[in-house]
Formats: sequence, C-alpha cells, structure tokens
Amino acid sequence: MDSGCWCASFQAVREGETETLKYLVSFPNLCVSSEQGETILMLACRKQNLETVSILLQHHKVKAIINKISRGEGLSALHLSIQFGQSETTCLPFVMALVEAGADVNISSREMMSPSCMSAYRGFASVLAYLIDHGADINTVDQTGCTVLHHIVTKPNACVILQKLIIAGIQINLQNRFGETPLYLATLSNNEGAVNMLLETNDSCVDLGDRKGVTPLMLAAMQNEIKIIKLLLQHGACVNKQDGRGRTSLYLAVENNFITVHVLLQMDGCDVNLSDNKGKSSLMLAVQNYNTELIKCLLQYGADINQQDDLGRTSLYLAVENNNFIAVHVLLQMDGCDVNLSDNKGKSPFMLAVQNSNTELIKCLLQHNADVNKQDGRGRSAVYYCLQICRDEYCWKNNSIEIMQLLECFGAEFKTQNRGNKLLRHVLKHSDDYFQHLVESNKVDVDDLDKNGDNILHYLARCSITFPCFGTFLTDDRIDINHINSMGNTPLMVAAVLYNTPYMHALLKRGCSTNISNIYGHTVLHLSIIGFVKLIHDDYDYTEWDSELLTVILSKDIDVNAQDKDGQTALMLATKLGDYNLVKRLCGAGADCKLLDKFGKSMAHYLNFRGISDVKLCKYIIEICGVNITDTTGKTMMDVAMEFIENYNLTDAFELISYLIAANYCFQNRGQNRQNMMFMVPIWDPLSGRINSHRKLLYESGAERVDIVSKLPFKEDEYGAYGDNDAQTIRCISKESEFHSFCNNICLKSLCRRIIRHHLGPNIQDKVTQLKIPLTVQNFILLKCSLEDKYFNLETEDSDDDDNDYCNMCLQCDPDEFYFDLYDSEHYYDSHGCDTCTSLSSSPHTSSLSLSPSPPSSQCSSTFSLLSSPSPPSS
Repeated sequence: MDSGCWCASFQAVREGETETLKYLVSFPNLCVSSEQGETILMLACRKQNLETVSILLQHHKVKAIINKISRGEGLSALHLSIQFGQSETTCLPFVMALVEAGADVNISSREMMSPSCMSAYRGFASVLAYLIDHGADINTVDQTGCTVLHHIVTKPNACVILQKLIIAGIQINLQNRFGETPLYLATLSNNEGAVNMLLETNDSCVDLGDRKGVTPLMLAAMQNEIKIIKLLLQHGACVNKQDGRGRTSLYLAVENNFITVHVLLQMDGCDVNLSDNKGKSSLMLAVQNYNTELIKCLLQYGADINQQDDLGRTSLYLAVENNNFIAVHVLLQMDGCDVNLSDNKGKSPFMLAVQNSNTELIKCLLQHNADVNKQDGRGRSAVYYCLQICRDEYCWKNNSIEIMQLLECFGAEFKTQNRGNKLLRHVLKHSDDYFQHLVESNKVDVDDLDKNGDNILHYLARCSITFPCFGTFLTDDRIDINHINSMGNTPLMVAAVLYNTPYMHALLKRGCSTNISNIYGHTVLHLSIIGFVKLIHDDYDYTEWDSELLTVILSKDIDVNAQDKDGQTALMLATKLGDYNLVKRLCGAGADCKLLDKFGKSMAHYLNFRGISDVKLCKYIIEICGVNITDTTGKTMMDVAMEFIENYNLTDAFELISYLIAANYCFQNRGQNRQNMMFMVPIWDPLSGRINSHRKLLYESGAERVDIVSKLPFKEDEYGAYGDNDAQTIRCISKESEFHSFCNNICLKSLCRRIIRHHLGPNIQDKVTQLKIPLTVQNFILLKCSLEDKYFNLETEDSDDDDNDYCNMCLQCDPDEFYFDLYDSEHYYDSHGCDTCTSLSSSPHTSSLSLSPSPPSSQCSSTFSLLSSPSPPSS
C-alpha cells in the first residue's frame, strides 16, 4: 500500500510527473525511503509506471536498495511488480528492468514466497520462464510447501511452461503441507492437459494421495471427470485404493451418484464389494441414495447382496430402514438375497418394517418368506416391534392393530412377546375388540406382571371396562384381585385414584379388600376422596359423588380412622373438601373427629365455613366440634350467622344464633371483628322486629353488652325507617334506650344466671344436669323459658335429600391439599395417550359389566384383503 510519505520525489512518482522526477534524480541525495519502510522504487512498481521505474533505476541510491523488503507487506520491488501486474504482457517489462538492474530472482518475501512462485501463482508463464532463464530456483517452496509446479498446474496455460519445468528438473511428486502433489492439484482443477503432461513423465506417482488418503483418481471420480479418470487408469492408477476412511474411487462415484461408476466397474480387478471403515459397501450406499440404476449396475457386476456393515446391516436392511420400496423390490428379485439376515442385535429387515409401520414393505417381505417369528438378541419378535409404532404422543397415524392382525394371519406367536404384559397393555390402548379377541382365543397369558408390579386388573382400572372377558379375569385363580404393585396399590386403589366408579363397584362385589394401605399410607377411602377431588378439579361441571359406592366401601371391614404418612384420615380430607354429607357419613361409620395428624391438627382444624348456607350443616359442625369452633381462617359460627344476615337470610341467622345461645356460645373476643350489613334490612320487615329480642336474649345468656352492640349495632335499624328525620331519630333512640334500659334493670336472678352460664361454658346442658338441681332451676339456667326445645337438640335427621345438600356448598379443590403431585405419574395414567376413565365415571350408574364371555370373532377375514401383491413402482 502507498506509504503516504510526502516529499518531492515520492510525490512525483505518485502523480506520474516524469519530468519533475528526472530533475530530482539528477541530485545525488535523492530521497529513496519513507519512514514507513517503503522505498520509492516499491511505490513506482505498485503504480505500474514503467517509465518511472526506468528513471529511478538510473540513480545509484535506488539500485542500492532494489532488494529491500517492505516493513508492512514483507515484499520486495520485484514481488510488487508481479503482484500488481495487470497482465502477463505488461508485467514482463517491469521484471526485466528490475532483474537487469540487479534484483535478486530468488529473494523470498516474509511469507516465503519467491518471485517465481508468485508469477506461477498468478499464471504468468512468460514471466516464470524469464526468471528461470535468469537463475530462479524452481524447487523453492512457499510457506504451504508448494513449488512453482503446484501453482502453475492449476492454470489453464500450464502446458506452455510445464515442459520447461520438467526439463529443468523440478520435483514432480513433491507434496505440499496438505499432502497434495502437482498431479493432485491438476486433477482438482480439471486441467486435463496438465494431468496428461505430468502422467507422461516417467517419474510421476499416480496413486500418491493427500493427507486424508485421497488420490487423484478419487478426486476425478468425485468430480465426474471421465476423461481424466481414463487417463489416470491408463497410467496405472489403482482402482481399489482406499482413502483414510476406507472409501474407494468407486465408492466416491456412487456417493455422488455419478455415471463414472460404469467406467470404474469395467476395469479389470475392480473390487465392487470393498467397504469403508464402517463396513459400508458401494451397494449399500446406492441403496441409501435411492439410486435404483446404480443398484442394478452394481448387482450386475457382482456386488454381494448379503454383505453386512459393522452393525450387521445388509443392503436390504438399509432399504427397509429408508422405506425404499423400489430398492427392496429390486433386491428381493435377486437370487441369494437372504430376507431374514439380521443386524448385530438380531433385528431383521422384517422387524424393522414392522417398527416403521410400513405395511407395503411388510407385505412384500412376507411374500418373500420373511420369518414372522424370528427373534432378535433379546428374544423380541416382530410382534414386539409392532408395539413400538408411534410411541410419540403427537403421532397422528397408528396402524399397529392392523399390522398385528396381519402378523397373526401369518402365524405370529404372541405369548412370548407379552412379557410384562406389554402386548396386552398396548392393544388395550388402541383396540378393545382386538384385546377381547386375544384373550378369548388364548393367544396371550394374562397372569403376568409388568415392571411396576401391575397385573391385568390394574390396567383395566385405567380405562373403560366394557369387555365381556372381564368376568373371566375376576374369577381366574391366577390373577390376584388384591395384588399390590410397586406403589402399594391394588387394582381397586388405582380405580379409586381415577374415580372409576363402575370398576370399583365390580371389584367390591367380588370381595376386594379395602383395608390395604399404599406406600403413602392411603387406603381406598382416602383415594376415593382424592380421585373425586381430581375429577371435579379437572371438570368443574362434575360434582356428583357416588353415594352408593361410599355405602359399599363403608359396609366392608374397613378402618375408617386409618391415617396416612402425614397422619391424615379420610375424615380430614372430606373436611378439607367441605363435603358435609361425606363428613356426616364418615362420622356415622365411626370416624374419630378428635384424632390428630402429625402436625397436631384434628379434623376441626381443616374446617372452612366459607359458602355455608344451611343451618343444618352448622348444627352438625357444632355437634361434632363444639359451639366455639373456628375454621382455618378464624371464622366462628357467629360470623356465619352474620353472613346469613348479609344474604338477607334472617330466619336462618336468628335460628343459628338461637342454637348458639342454647349451647352457651362464648361471645367475647371471638371471630372476625368486621362490619356487618344488617343496615341493608328494612325496619318494616316482620323479621327485623326480632333483632332487639335477640339482643336481650344474648345479654341474658351472658354476653357482654359491648359485644352484642358490635355485632348487632343500632344504626342498622335506622336504614329502613320512613318519615321525617326527627321521627327516625326518635325511633332509633327509642330502641337503643329500650335495650340499655333492659340491661340496666335486669333482675338479680337473671344476673346470677349470667354469671353461672359464664362459669359453666360450653356443653352447658350436660353440666347443668350433673348439678342435680331442680328441673325448674335447670330450665331457668338453660333459658328454656325463652328458647324453643328444638334449639337444645343438635342431632340432624337423615333424609333422602341429604346427599345433594353439599352441591350448594363451595367445594375446596386445592391440588396441594389433596396430594395431586403423588398421583399424576404414569403409575396412574397411561403415559402414551391411553384414555383415562374420566368419561366413564362421569355417569357412574349407566355402565354395566357383563361377566359372561362373548364368542370370539375372526380377526383374519378382513386382513387377508391386505395381502394382494403390491405392484412395485416403476424404477
């Protein structure tokens, strides 16, 4: 590059001002070098101004530095004249002028490039010839190990100078740093003339390959250069020589689908069966390339049709692997083709076709005597590989049942392939009818277990059970109806997790045990609740509990108080769910509401009063948990009564308050101190007139005046008053005054009653009875003169409508509270897309189980229609 130095002489060269330069050259102290290390002669050569160069060479100082190497590019003036020469013709005069002025023809650049190598690299044959005539060393190499011969053979005009170089004694077989010879590079450049001239030299080594072992013949084969291939073969190129990867010239021609294959095959001694380092032959490669023409050509020249690669795969195996029906057809037509030859793992082409779900290839192989029961090294036949079809959950096509029927018609044996019930499990996912057929025709054994310890009844628990053969399984002595799998679950327990109620009914009818606990400590009772919660969590429209099923479970010899690893009972789970009827049924069956889990919590700690809209439910909670019970949020029964008022349900509110008073509810400092909405109730409502009466009753029961007013404030009574403002104020003051007057003027006997009730606390009825005082006094203390008898009886009567009461409640379905994470694995759901029992359990009373087997149907009649000979596509 231009150094940018500014002085008169450099500027004259830069601008081509020859007259100015001639004048400056007449001075002895001519400026010839720049601070950047470039000479004025280099600048002149770069500018390609021959006259300027000639003028400068007249000065002795310029001649003295003619061989200087530039600091930046590392080139001399001679290098620059060649590098910047626009053509061979214009470059030669510069070279001649410099050489005659004393330029060194063998000077090396910083990158070890000589002027002769540079001229060869640029294809300047006449320049190269001139340099050779003036003493240039033709065997010097550049930094890549190339001589002038390596460079010039890649140029179209190489033949002009080649003879001169050969006569001058250049090393014709010298390899560069990459192992490439001049012959190799000439072949790579498709320079037929240069190749021919090099081959005519007796010393030329035709099979010398590069660092990877690739020879000139291999290069020509890869490039489909037929003329060069013939030249190389005529001069003794080895057609069977292999590169570092074991590939021959024939292999490379086949790899590139070139017709040069025919030329190579016609050579005497061409080994058509030579394979690469992985054992792959040219025929295998043609099969993988879908080149039917080359397949036929190679077979015609004796390719071994049964040759195997390092993995034991034959050409037929590879054709099946690539679903290449045409290649399969061509190979099977050849004599000696072994259709059953397996790979190193024992897998045959037929097994592979089944695994690939290619019915066309399956039928073709069967017609050529493929062994349908041949087993691989692990004892697996084509039936097993049929199970591998479309294991991907996103696969849209699955014809495994159709293929299995085809295998059956050709005598496939199923029993040995049902190890671990894999076959039955697969069929069960895709065809109920074929499952029924296999069982009834005794094609498979049904008493095996899989790796998780599941038996056939565990599988049926996960899906619809409309099979007539189901009754056979239940009565088969080989199948344990209570078999426990690796998770500790019986078939009944798996059905419970999925809430498969028809299946549960059937198992319970056969006497299935209900007292078994799994590894988490859950019994079928726990799991039924968990399964129900999972169901309503996934489908919010489904909230129908199978009451009949619960009756059957509880009628068994079941431990209703069984605790899981967290110490939780079924009653605690039902309480979390907020199902009043279920809680009631469990308590009626002997569930202990006082049991504590490992966190020290009883059933009462899991209560949640949100959404309660029934006094009957409140009575039941008070009965089993006590009048002063609080839920998980700190809400009390008095708070529930306030919610009734907010919802305009004054009748239920006053009834609940009456029950609380009868049970001696402790009013002080309990519940949520919140603002109620009683002021929304109009004062003229007939029910609102009972507010003041309940204030007085609460005071008589022992409640403090301030607590009563905080819950039933007087300002609410103002809202519904009609008339002028003065009338409203008078009326409000009248009611408040009336209440306070009542409290201030309470008699001594009533005051004593307040103190006694405060002292006795909850369960006041039992405590008063134990005092053995007159009945009249007992009734006085219990406020029976002010409360109806029904408020002293918390027992709830059973009715036919009880089972539907909970439907109006707010069911709690928090997954974390009901162990969803424990029961979402493949142990409970089929991981390959099997339909669960959800749709079946959505109508639990509509499914029926037939215990009498139906006659087997023929499975092969429709399958034989598949066996019509497929017409192979034209090649």
